[in-house]
Amino acid sequence: FNISTSGNYVSSHVFLRLIKNQVQGGFFSYDADALKAKLLHNPWVKTVHIRRVFPDSLNVVIQERQPVAVWNKKAILTHSGAVFYPREMSKLDFPRFAGGFDSRYIILNEYKLISQQLLPLKLKVSSLSLSERKAWMLTLSNGISINVGRGEVVDKIKRFVLAYPHLKNANLRVGAVDLRYPNGFAVKWVL
Repeated sequence: FNISTSGNYVSSHVFLRLIKNQVQGGFFSYDADALKAKLLHNPWVKTVHIRRVFPDSLNVVIQERQPVAVWNKKAILTHSGAVFYPREMSKLDFPRFAGGFDSRYIILNEYKLISQQLLPLKLKVSSLSLSERKAWMLTLSNGISINVGRGEVVDKIKRFVLAYPHLKNANLRVGAVDLRYPNGFAVKWVL
């Protein structure tokens, strides 16, 4: 057996064990559809391609899903907006997204825009949520929580990015920022 997989989330040894258990008999007698279905049963597997190589080999190419965030504490969201439910999530270190199921594409898009804006500050989004009232909340990798409120998310984050170097130079640590004001924002300092 030749197995090709990135192995980021599922070890190739796990797949090899599954294949060995599924392929009973000879090169021509195994059920390719059953093997593919068994491999696709793993929630991390996106696609499977199986090819027989004469005289006695089997090439299996497994493409894993590419996660972006933990979705509503119980699922994983991919770059394409797909949601899947792995068995084990405790060891995953991804941003946490929360919102209604239909809002996942909006949240994913805003996450990408916000992440781009935060690059000069060397900060990342650790959580991002969109409430039923369409209000945005996020937490940064340095622990600062930001209440963005509704509308104009990109413009409000730009304001924060421009002011952050000045806030960082203060003798106090920023705990939270409220960007809901039209001409400024409020800062909660950690004493």
